[in-house]
Amino acid sequence: MRNWIGWGGLLLAGVVYAEPGDVMVNRYTVVAPVPTADQRDPLETIVRITFPPFVSDLGGAVDYLLARSGYRLADAMASGESQLILLRRPLPASQRTLGPMSLRRALETLGGEAFWLVEDPVHRLVAFEVTDGYRSLMKAVPAVPAAASQSSMGGVTVIPLAEPDEPPIGMDYAAVQSVDDRAALATPPASYGPTGRGDSLGSIAQILVPDPSYSINQRMLAVFERNPHAFGKSDGVPNMNLLRAGETLTAPDGAALARLDREAARQEVARQYQAWQKAIGKGAIQ
Repeated sequence: MRNWIGWGGLLLAGVVYAEPGDVMVNRYTVVAPVPTADQRDPLETIVRITFPPFVSDLGGAVDYLLARSGYRLADAMASGESQLILLRRPLPASQRTLGPMSLRRALETLGGEAFWLVEDPVHRLVAFEVTDGYRSLMKAVPAVPAAASQSSMGGVTVIPLAEPDEPPIGMDYAAVQSVDDRAALATPPASYGPTGRGDSLGSIAQILVPDPSYSINQRMLAVFERNPHAFGKSDGVPNMNLLRAGETLTAPDGAALARLDREAARQEVARQYQAWQKAIGKGAIQ
């Protein structure tokens, strides 16, 4: 009798109880047929990410985070001056690795305490807006040392490319020349070089193609395709992650930029990054 009760207990322990509407996916697992939190709201997807070396500013980091999320960054020009200010800032070293956290929290982290994350779930867009507590600083202009008025980077004189009191994307304010000529402000340099220590394709692309309506991936790919001679090879093919020292890069034309699809550019940048990593592993770098 004692043995019979023991077997009965074991049998009862193996019973799986299901609520009405639940779905049994295998012998011992029952799930409710409802979407998960991240399926209902893609911004709740848990991410853990380390940004690759070519991501040098916050605009590029946001683009990289949103890849495959179904969301994209609202047009920088349409979203206002405050978003442009944020996107032009360099990516802090402390934020090169994020997570695990929700995609929403990761975006809020990049924005910092000075910016709200604005969501448009209808059009699947996100944007950044300066908070009320920091709005008074919008027109504040950082002091520029007098010596900066004739500064240059890589042999190319650096000038503001948007507003006279706003530096190009990803550049230090101290490196910006003070210029009042609006025509000059609207014209990016035709070339950059010679390249040296500290240069990256990402930072150069933002100087040669300052238009924030193009993603960082589109800008990098356009510059790379215009200047394959400036890059080393992985497995015998030029790779955008192998920028050579001492090279001069020419800015791409508008037609080259216009033909680059945003998503296709993202995929190509990711493909080249993976190819570069594999080539390093097998010593196939030239």
